[in-house]
Amino acid sequence: MMRKVISMFLVMALLIAAVPAPAEGFGSLFGILSGILGEEQETEGDLPEITFTGKRVKVVLDSGRTLKVHEDFKAAMDAYEAFFDEYVAFMSSAGSLTDVLRYTEMTLRYAEAMEKLDKLDESDMDTDDSLYFTWVMLKIEEKLLKTLGSIY
Repeated sequence: MMRKVISMFLVMALLIAAVPAPAEGFGSLFGILSGILGEEQETEGDLPEITFTGKRVKVVLDSGRTLKVHEDFKAAMDAYEAFFDEYVAFMSSAGSLTDVLRYTEMTLRYAEAMEKLDKLDESDMDTDDSLYFTWVMLKIEEKLLKTLGSIY
């Protein structure tokens, strides 16, 4: 499996090096690469910026504890969890040339997700928002660890 991952990475690097990055950024790079390979990639779009707006909604954790978190914050965190579910599913799949393009896209979307999470201003969080954030991030980490365990 490691040999497959390294091969995918090398092919991805060669594809990226062969095509100059457009002024619009990496998002347009996927369009160019898709055109080269004759594939249209479906993406769920950009991950939302995390904001603390909207009315408060109830969230029940696995432990049974109920939190009241900002509606937009919950929606953003749910979108991040959905992205990581997609990321985990992809990382668990086999590799082909088409998967190299998908791997490139997922890697850049992962970087985007991490950048947006890094921008999160924790001072905007109240206790329930903070607990919900921690709970979602722990679920994501658990999924990533299970995937790593199955790969290696």
